[in-house]
Amino acid sequence: MFRHLLRRSLQTIPVVFFVTVVVFTLMQLAPGDPMDMLVLSNPNVTPEEVERLRAVYGLDDPIYIQYFRWLSQVAQGNLGYSRLYHRPITSILPQRLANTLALTGLSLLLSILIAIPIGVYSALRQYSVADYLLSLVAFVGISFPVFWSGILVILLFSVVLGWLPPGGHPSIEPGLGFWGQARYYVAPVLVLSFFSTASWMRYMRSSLLEVIRQDYILTARAKGLAGRVIWVRHALRNALIPIVTLIALTIPALIGGAVVTEIVFSWPGMGRLIFDSLMNNDYYLAMAIFLIFGLLVALFNLLAEVAYAFLDPRIRME
Repeated sequence: MFRHLLRRSLQTIPVVFFVTVVVFTLMQLAPGDPMDMLVLSNPNVTPEEVERLRAVYGLDDPIYIQYFRWLSQVAQGNLGYSRLYHRPITSILPQRLANTLALTGLSLLLSILIAIPIGVYSALRQYSVADYLLSLVAFVGISFPVFWSGILVILLFSVVLGWLPPGGHPSIEPGLGFWGQARYYVAPVLVLSFFSTASWMRYMRSSLLEVIRQDYILTARAKGLAGRVIWVRHALRNALIPIVTLIALTIPALIGGAVVTEIVFSWPGMGRLIFDSLMNNDYYLAMAIFLIFGLLVALFNLLAEVAYAFLDPRIRME
């Protein structure tokens, strides 16, 4: 198992390198220029001064030279300077990243705790009234876009009922207790987890139904094993393997959904930060955020490999 995980870890190195190339190239192809903000903020700047600043910051160098200069700085832990916040990017990201990870982590945990038991129950009650109702809820959840769900939740729980704040973060009210802080998390977590819960529930149902039709399950029944042993030790454990893959592949979409969710609920996370950086041509900040998102995706895929090793003994024998 150790060799398998080591090999997978080494395979992430070229992936990370490719991510840096894509991130830098996309930012270079984006409309606008880092100097545009300077010109807009000070119309008295002459074209000669703009060209001089381009030379000072190396913006007139070939793109490959700019890329390797940026990559060398990133390798040293220097992500650049944010012109929007007027401070180093490394001083901005930790708190914003913590807020996003808290939001996506709670959403991921909630989705797993709801989707897997409901998917199992739906598979055990196939073609029952409960199965049809749960399938209807799943289809509705998959169909609703994140921003629309967020608006509906704000309208219902904040405007009509007044139970939850319409947005913001607990940090805007110092001294709140546990429940006071939790109220700020409820709405964005519910909205962000709604789509993934509905999708994983359907996949869990389909995966379990496929597993229980396998020959080894029929053999276990013929040998007289207890129903709980068959369902938990054999059927459920093998049905979870494709679900782990699905969860690992859905995490990028979950992070992408967090961008919309954070904007709707004014959540001070990475999603809101990347929106502000792109709207204000703060390209170094945007590149740092995209790079971190890419690293998180690679990390979660590596964690999925670790989960495979626990679920499938064949991987542990490699």
